[in-house]
Amino acid sequence: MRQLSGQEVAAYVDELIHEETQIQDDRVDLTVMAIFELNEPGRLDFGGSEFESARTEKIAPVKESADDDYGWWKLPEQSYRVTFNEDIRQTVEAGTPLILPHDHLIQAGAQLESTVPDPQNPQVHPTLAVGSHGIHIKENARIASLIILSD
Repeated sequence: MRQLSGQEVAAYVDELIHEETQIQDDRVDLTVMAIFELNEPGRLDFGGSEFESARTEKIAPVKESADDDYGWWKLPEQSYRVTFNEDIRQTVEAGTPLILPHDHLIQAGAQLESTVPDPQNPQVHPTLAVGSHGIHIKENARIASLIILSD
């Protein structure tokens, strides 16, 4: 098994906001577009007839000054759902895609669930878990990395 290069991975990603920064040697970094608070529980049963997704509410980023181009999400400890700016295309012929938390996200005090994107849905909505001291995330920050493993 080998890991595709960042250039090879980039061929499966649409809507990169800054290729020079996001394409790394062995991965493509994914950026945060939106953060949602989980505000009502979902429901999960054995058969699926009573399934309901958790309800969410979009959190607006706040600019620190009127001159700022981008705002910040100042998040206290809890779980959130995130959406990336980038869309991931089907990678069946290339290998198995895997989304991992970006090293800087972990070092800043949060964790993102590792996930395998659904081949039928280019938008991914992983869970962001914020630690006890909270975290500040700027719009378009790189919070995840996409790798592809090939046979």
